[in-house]
Amino acid sequence: MLRGRLRSSSTVLLHVPRSFKTIGDRAFPVAAARVWNMLSPAITSLPSLQTFKRALKTERTVLQIVRQRTLAATAALTLAYYVTFTAARSFV
Repeated sequence: MLRGRLRSSSTVLLHVPRSFKTIGDRAFPVAAARVWNMLSPAITSLPSLQTFKRALKTERTVLQIVRQRTLAATAALTLAYYVTFTAARSFV
């Protein structure tokens, strides 16, 4: 089930089983392999379970902060577009 990347054999990726339906994509073997392969090699190559858990928690927190900021920026841009569109429409 394990295979190395072509660029670097020092990183370990899991083989993602083929699934033909959306429900198959949610099965544990498929979902777990995809999540593991999305992790950075700096996390997957850590020497102990304790450091792996700590790094994983830190990465998850950073990703949540980035996602929140992205959502806030999207909301701000949508509001700016709406205000601009409404203002331009009132001049016509």
